[in-house]
Amino acid sequence: MNVIVGKPDRATPEFNHKISQFVVNPTWTPTYKILSKDLLPKIRNNPDYVNEGNYTVIDRHTGNEMRAEEVDWNNVTASDIRLVQNAGSSNALGKVKFPLPNNDSIYLHDTSKPYLFSRANRALSSGCIRLQKPKAFLDFVVAMQNDINKKTVDEWYSGTDNKYMSVRRTVPIYTTYLTAWVNEHGHAEFYNDIYKKDERMEYAFNKATQDIFTTQLAAR
Repeated sequence: MNVIVGKPDRATPEFNHKISQFVVNPTWTPTYKILSKDLLPKIRNNPDYVNEGNYTVIDRHTGNEMRAEEVDWNNVTASDIRLVQNAGSSNALGKVKFPLPNNDSIYLHDTSKPYLFSRANRALSSGCIRLQKPKAFLDFVVAMQNDINKKTVDEWYSGTDNKYMSVRRTVPIYTTYLTAWVNEHGHAEFYNDIYKKDERMEYAFNKATQDIFTTQLAAR
């Protein structure tokens, strides 16, 4: 299954976590960074963006819901409001998300833009991991459980109501960054260094080698 990962300036971190829950027909609350850098500029350019995207506006100071027409979008900041995108066909998380325990709001989820999986370069997200086959992955998680009815989950998936489920048998998730890999046929495969980690490692290695060489010369 192909995935979409973070852009070079919003790299998906390497981690190991466990999936202990999933949400069908999730809402999406953009992070402060996404709201400030991505969404507010779009809204200022197109005031209808909020309603077209099925967002709810919340006043951060009072917690009250606001009408998009009441907001002075040219002067408001991400410190003043937060947006919640309601479940639906336009929701950025698609039909399902798999939360992970971290402080960076990184998780696995579906997407409202499945056509992006046809691209060769799929470093396109703000850090989260988008799944090409989210329903198949959901079925895998559900199949590992003895106390969850698959038919019920399928009905949720076909519906529109927001549903949350914890799982007793957690699913380990490991993310690693590799630019070289040996496939199942024993052949080496090489990938683009999208986060320039090899480049930084090479620089550090060369510098360390040079420092050792310089130290040895000085000791003579």
